[in-house]
Amino acid sequence: MWFAMLCSQLVYVALLAIPLVEVQPTAPDDTTLALLICLAIGCAIASFLVPPFLLRSAIERHRFELREVPDPTAPVGFRGVVPTIREYTDPSAVRRQVSAIAFAPFIVSMALAEAVSAIGLVSAFLGQPAHVWGAFIATGMVLTAIRLPTDATFIGPIERHTGVPVPR
Repeated sequence: MWFAMLCSQLVYVALLAIPLVEVQPTAPDDTTLALLICLAIGCAIASFLVPPFLLRSAIERHRFELREVPDPTAPVGFRGVVPTIREYTDPSAVRRQVSAIAFAPFIVSMALAEAVSAIGLVSAFLGQPAHVWGAFIATGMVLTAIRLPTDATFIGPIERHTGVPVPR
């Protein structure tokens, strides 16, 4: 999906670079451009601020079943006390929960990054020159590219919340 979102922004460039439709040249409006820039900056900032908030609230709503088991790697302590570690009771259920919890904030961040490119598309149809709409689209592509999904993206917040590593 990440790659598809990145490619969709390349389609914007192709649509604007290859003149398939005759766009009537109009004089670009500076006020409209200023509003589009503010909107794009707001989307870019929101793409960093909103998803962590959504992820944090989703993690707090879920309950992870943990149990304490003897640590097989630790030496036996004083008077035969065996140190314990915490682990998930059902690791496969945790993996399912991880994808359910982290996918929605990831989608929101991708959508907000794509919105910056869509603003570039709109600015092109409003008569802005190529260096203006190209900057919007390039910024949206960079915002999308830096969100390459990894295990750490999805599992890391849950491991930090519970303090227990998710089995891979």
